[in-house]
Amino acid sequence: MRTYASRSLLVLGLLLLVPTADVSAAATCTNGELINGVCVPSASSTGLPDTAADTVVINIMNWLLGMLGLLAMIMFVVSGIMYLTAGGDEKRTESAKNNIKYAVIGVAVALLGYAVVFTVQQIVTGGASGTSYGSSSTTGGSGVKY
Repeated sequence: MRTYASRSLLVLGLLLLVPTADVSAAATCTNGELINGVCVPSASSTGLPDTAADTVVINIMNWLLGMLGLLAMIMFVVSGIMYLTAGGDEKRTESAKNNIKYAVIGVAVALLGYAVVFTVQQIVTGGASGTSYGSSSTTGGSGVKY
């Protein structure tokens, strides 16, 4: 019991030595906005881009489509070379045809996925963040958003 009391007094004494935070420092917020005593940093002070989430999703989808196009082109070239160098071997010819077929199916599925994401985005945002293609001179003034 005696060691418990001495340990408690030691911990209490150490806690008294810990410097306390200055509460008045929270009242001065230099890098953002003071909300309920908490300094919330602004977007420019954090170094993060001030970009909307839908723009980030569109950029990621465009990058993925570019990588898909590159991969599909490589598959088409490799499969074409396999087909040309098959030399009448039915097994290699069939393998090359299957590779081309799977590449086309992969591209179709990826484009369908892109169309679904784009359509859901248009439904959720009400078409407000969509890219408007064409001007009034080329679309006859329709201003259709795609």
